[in-house]
Amino acid sequence: MIFPAEGFSKFEHCPRLPQLERTFQPPRIPVREAVKLYLESGIRSIMASQSTEPTVEAFLSEAAATGYLYPEGESYTICQDHASWLDGALRLIAEEFQPMEQLPLYKIGEHRVNVEGWDDVERAHIFRATHDLSDRSLRWPELVLSAMDGREICIHAYKMSSVRSGRLASPLVMAYQHPSFQNINYRLAKLDGDKDFKKSWKRIGRWEIQPNPLWEEWRRGIEKDRCIDAIRETYTVSPTLDTEQRDRLLFDVEQMCSAQEKPSIFPRYRERCGSCVMNGLCHGDEYSRSLYTPVNQAELERYKNRLEKL
Repeated sequence: MIFPAEGFSKFEHCPRLPQLERTFQPPRIPVREAVKLYLESGIRSIMASQSTEPTVEAFLSEAAATGYLYPEGESYTICQDHASWLDGALRLIAEEFQPMEQLPLYKIGEHRVNVEGWDDVERAHIFRATHDLSDRSLRWPELVLSAMDGREICIHAYKMSSVRSGRLASPLVMAYQHPSFQNINYRLAKLDGDKDFKKSWKRIGRWEIQPNPLWEEWRRGIEKDRCIDAIRETYTVSPTLDTEQRDRLLFDVEQMCSAQEKPSIFPRYRERCGSCVMNGLCHGDEYSRSLYTPVNQAELERYKNRLEKL
């Protein structure tokens, strides 16, 4: 079986979660998690020399159909803000990177692990959305690469802040306009020593400006107001594992893969389950469980067979 490296992070949160997510689609997912999924698919389009516009359109189509779970605020506005962020992040990636080959599957014991990353021969590249650009904690994708690849790993982190006061604050999304003059140029940030820019200026989303500014114009604003460091951070990880450390890491990965094959042996957690989108599947009644749609029939059959053997 093939296991995504990102699934190991979810396994540490709840051993049952990776299997459930491979098998079932919840009624709705948080908008933030949806953006991360579409960011991955958009990057695949970039690496295949394809347009990213269908990715953003698909995100908005799903929002209009199934819908997402939103934090407190006006759902339409929050959705459009996240679409602007997704569009801007993908445009920056397309601007900065040439197409690369996807990293291979890594064989660990009887299992295979997929790291959602890219190969430029000299280095491995990982792209991710994060709420904190200063957080350089090692995550499972780079841990797997450290054990299996050995090359320098380049992490490209794009900041997606939490929603505050009903808006997604990001230079990819928000601009400021003078409250009295709607026809003047907008600003993206205040520069040191800037006396003209005031906090009283009105915040407005890129998608709300009429007519909508071209990306090229917005990109010039990012450079002019020196916002790029508030948008993305790039740093490298150089693996320095000795033989014992590598063996222990590979042992942990293999054990997690084996455990994910038997998720029913783990108890249902309780204290932190309220915020999980799979809560209704694990703790709900027959009706709430029926709201989850099986999306992988083979996984569903394996899941049922394991339950029958308990």
